[in-house]
Amino acid sequence: GGDALAAPKTGEARRSSEEEPPLPALQRPDQAKKKKGCCGCKCPTLSTQGVIQLLQDAPQFYCETLAKRPWLYLIFWVIVVVVVLPLTWRPISVDTDVDAYRRADSQTARNHLVYLDSLNSMQAVRNESVLGQRTTLKLELLYEAKDGDVFSESVLRDIRAFEQALRSLEGWSKLCNMSEPALQFQCSPGESFGNYVWPKRLDNFLTAGGFFRLSFDGSASERLPLDAVVAYLREGRAFPHELQVFLPMAFTEGSSSRLLRSIFGFTAPSLDDADFRRNYQDFVEKQLYSAMKEVVLFTRRPVDPSSWDKPPSMQIYFRGDLLDDYEVLEALHGDMLLAIGPLILSLILAWIKFRSGFLALSATTLLCFTVLLAYVILPVEKVSLASFLGVFMIFGLGFSSFFRMHEIWRRSRLEAVEHWERLMYLYTAAGREMLPVVCTSLCYFLLLTSNLVPLREFGIFIGTSMLLAVAFALLCFVPILLLHEVYLRPCLRRMSPRVVMVLEPAHVKPNWEMLASKIMLLLRRPKPLLAGTALVVFICSVTALAVTAAQPYPELPEVFPHDHHREAGRPLLQTFRHVNPAEVAAPFTIQMCEPGRNLSSCALHWCDLQNTGSNLTSWPSEQAAACSCYAPLGLTTMCSNITVSMTISGSRATSLSEATVVPQVEAFMQTHFPDADYVETSSATSRRLQSVVLEDWPTGATHVDPMTEMPQISLGFPTPRLSTSSCHETHLCYCSPKTCTNPTGYRRTTSDLSLPALSTTTEDATSTSSLTSSEVVVLFGISKPFGLADLLAKTITAQFDSTFDPA
Repeated sequence: GGDALAAPKTGEARRSSEEEPPLPALQRPDQAKKKKGCCGCKCPTLSTQGVIQLLQDAPQFYCETLAKRPWLYLIFWVIVVVVVLPLTWRPISVDTDVDAYRRADSQTARNHLVYLDSLNSMQAVRNESVLGQRTTLKLELLYEAKDGDVFSESVLRDIRAFEQALRSLEGWSKLCNMSEPALQFQCSPGESFGNYVWPKRLDNFLTAGGFFRLSFDGSASERLPLDAVVAYLREGRAFPHELQVFLPMAFTEGSSSRLLRSIFGFTAPSLDDADFRRNYQDFVEKQLYSAMKEVVLFTRRPVDPSSWDKPPSMQIYFRGDLLDDYEVLEALHGDMLLAIGPLILSLILAWIKFRSGFLALSATTLLCFTVLLAYVILPVEKVSLASFLGVFMIFGLGFSSFFRMHEIWRRSRLEAVEHWERLMYLYTAAGREMLPVVCTSLCYFLLLTSNLVPLREFGIFIGTSMLLAVAFALLCFVPILLLHEVYLRPCLRRMSPRVVMVLEPAHVKPNWEMLASKIMLLLRRPKPLLAGTALVVFICSVTALAVTAAQPYPELPEVFPHDHHREAGRPLLQTFRHVNPAEVAAPFTIQMCEPGRNLSSCALHWCDLQNTGSNLTSWPSEQAAACSCYAPLGLTTMCSNITVSMTISGSRATSLSEATVVPQVEAFMQTHFPDADYVETSSATSRRLQSVVLEDWPTGATHVDPMTEMPQISLGFPTPRLSTSSCHETHLCYCSPKTCTNPTGYRRTTSDLSLPALSTTTEDATSTSSLTSSEVVVLFGISKPFGLADLLAKTITAQFDSTFDPA
């Protein structure tokens, strides 16, 4: 019993002897040994070898869990896509600037963009009362005569009828009434050449004051003579309108033109133009564009000899703010509907390639998500038209990633039995199979070096789309392949054979043996094969070169076909000067004056043509110009001093220099006043008056001559005279074969003025060069920001350089 009781003591002694001896005095414990425990238990340690081993085991772990729960992985990626897309989505805004494909993004171009942006910020605060700072939406119409020139009455009547139909649109009247009241003349009646050709006559006859009035509203049934209209616009009385507003820059007086332009504008009533732009956009979409498109197509309709309904005698081209954008969007919408065709075709090919409708639909859905995610990633505010071309390309190229994954998955049956082992083989082989696709996508990123911003954007979009297609094929399509094989195919076996044949056409295979035998037969005859191949390549090369050479702009991309009104009208529009809608109204009511009335507010002078029996319009240059002169009826023989204002009509007076004409006028005055002691001409120079229109009332024919007022001439007479007072009178001389009838209050002079021939003069007024002026705007203190995001920027915002020293 004692031994039994002593045994425990012995065991305790043994255990205590095995324990560590107590620490000696002043000895610190071993920290390494003390940290073995963590809260009473041992903590796992992670060494470098353990990390390597964990990374090596990660692929196997991923494949094993994916083989067990493929639906879990698929649901996870679907949730990621469904959450990311709405959170990062932004409304699709399309950049409709077609000229961006013609504009290089060089350093000079960027400086110019900064300059244009800084012009809008020259005033720190926009002024509500300055009409030029309001938003003006412009509509530009270009007319081209089909036959002859645009000045024919049939063309001008068709133009007026078309513009009246435009102004009668309900939306047009509504927007014009919404516009700034001071600028409503821009839309009604607008800035049109027809307003001057068809003015309403306010006075049927010459008034007692010697004038009749016209109102330029374009509503008359009888048109104003064309040479009178051209003279009025040329002489500046119609400011801000002039000939180059309506006619090409190369037009000269007396020539013809096949082109004519009209401009209309709608100006916002305040600086806040959001509602105004919204209403105008609604008008464009619902009425204006459809009306413009309809009339453009109608003008291009061939003439039907059997029909009374003839198309207009001119073709119409139009440009406009928001209208051009909407037209491009309409064309883009139609083209994107065409993208459904490649998508359906790719779906059918995928159905045949996968031999599974489920896999084909899944791959197509993932491809659509690829396009949407690429748009979200694209760092631009407005998407260029080139990016939409990438949609067509990704539908054609994007399926290759899914085809490769499917083919590797089928081959994995020969390499392994277990699903996770097949997945290991699939991902191992996918790195090699996807390398060409990844390299192709990276090649598109090389377009970032292009000088055209739309091409940079296209490169980023298509490159990103292809990389996303690879990612979807690796992450999402693999679980779909596994679900299809493990769960879907066994379920399909229970369905009808016909349904299975449609959904899973596994037995639809081409007769490869017959195709291979045909190819072998061709290879046994190499000479005919090579000759035929060379002939096909030669024909295709010649055809490609011929088509390329036939393009008018082979180096520039075009959005519309060459017969479209925008492309056909582009070179025609370049012949005109760029003009914005006028900010001040041109004179609406004017008066035509009889010559000799000395009226100051005459738009033109107008008189009846005297029948002289001559068909000449001007004297030959080698012949002296005989003038028909008229003096006032009032007698000035009582005045001791007379001041005479001489007005000469005809091109001879403007062609000769003043130094040549003045002596002839002085000689005429000496003859007309033979008793004058002296004839002196003032130091003032001659000046041009408004031209005179000579009209033959029976035939309606007109002729326009320039009128020149010579410097005043002073005449002194000896005494005694009835009065020592000074008098003033005006003389008229028509130095042209076309002369006016006797003006009211004038009599024919007994002697006439004669101007020398041009060939005998040493100076010619036509040889004097006209003075031109140019405006140069220089802006200081602006800087140009530039970063990675600016590679895709269509516009660049200028910033003020705070370090700029104006000194």
